Amino acid sequence: MPKIIITQNFSKMKKVLISKYQNSTIDSVYNSPYFYGNLPSHELIRDFLKEDGDFLFRRPIVGEEPSCLYLSVLAGGVVHHFAIEAVKNGYSIESAIYPTVTKLINHYRSKKKPLMRDPNVVLLKRAIRKPHWLFQISDIHIGNKLGEGYFGFVHQGLQKLPNGDERKVAIKFLKNKTDKTLNADNESFSNECRLLRRLNHENLIRFQGLAVGAFDMKLIVELCDSDLKSYLKNDPVTMSVCVNMFVQVASAMEYLAYKKIIHRDLALRNCLWKNNTVKIADFGLAREGEFYEMKGKETIPVRWTAPDVILHKKYSEKSDVWSFGVLMWEILVKGEYPYEEEEKQWSGHFLTNLLKTLRNGNRLNLPNNTPEDIREIAARCWNLAECKRPTFSELRKDLEMI
Repeated sequence: MPKIIITQNFSKMKKVLISKYQNSTIDSVYNSPYFYGNLPSHELIRDFLKEDGDFLFRRPIVGEEPSCLYLSVLAGGVVHHFAIEAVKNGYSIESAIYPTVTKLINHYRSKKKPLMRDPNVVLLKRAIRKPHWLFQISDIHIGNKLGEGYFGFVHQGLQKLPNGDERKVAIKFLKNKTDKTLNADNESFSNECRLLRRLNHENLIRFQGLAVGAFDMKLIVELCDSDLKSYLKNDPVTMSVCVNMFVQVASAMEYLAYKKIIHRDLALRNCLWKNNTVKIADFGLAREGEFYEMKGKETIPVRWTAPDVILHKKYSEKSDVWSFGVLMWEILVKGEYPYEEEEKQWSGHFLTNLLKTLRNGNRLNLPNNTPEDIREIAARCWNLAECKRPTFSELRKDLEMI
């Protein structure tokens, strides 16, 4: 008896029949130019499926059906997801059986046979090819691990280009977690990939592609020389070099503000170093819009987060400005951990003590050799009143004058 699952068609719910897959001809679909991996459904209609009858193949998100393949079709402004059923002698969407997925699709396409009539007539008209930045998993070779975060790993590797050349890259992918956790992480990962695709600034990590396979996807970005913290600890860094780093970061954040993107995780751990240039990375927590209100429970980096965000759960450019002040401190002290000394004096309840300390006017202690104008800029970033903090445009201009 085939299993019944529910899949969401944005505006409605639809029952489909599926069964376990044979792993023979289905591999050819995974390697086809029309297979999009497990990109989230909402990205399909926004970025790829534009006209009624446009279609592609995709994998469902984690938790729907681990061995399922979907045919996603746009009709009447709604993306419909049809589970392709593997049966003894081939593949089927309805009653007719065809030996391969390709022949099944050709049947519906050439005969102009509708997949569904109510409420919309769903016809297959145009297969949408993958964009140039979408690669197969076989196009990348994963090398040594560069780093690890809460959500995933970063490795160095090689990427095979369409012309046959190879380039050195960094490859980011998710850790294996429970289905429930991986669903949320996969959404953040997809969001990071989509944001990076539309960004172009010398102080932001450069997007090189996304590799998709039958069960996972991997983000491909430019390979940097090192993380910024390692550079600060291993090389002599003058105050003028630090100020130049501040300018670079402020310039990148000004660009993000112009694009109406809130990073939400600006910190030294998310900054890389390449050819004397700071590169801001890790956009997993980034959100689009002038404001973002946190919904439900989210893990947030409280040591870098403005008190108003901790209390009211609302982010803006000005919350990133507070984090920028903490990043300035991290650079000046060569990578020390914020509030580490203070924490030793507090008997538990770190967050309560931190908020109390900040409300009392105490801030991170800058090194004794910090110029007065840098101290003044940091103090402005750490103003408890969000509206009194400077914009990144103002910060960049002020820092360039030093």
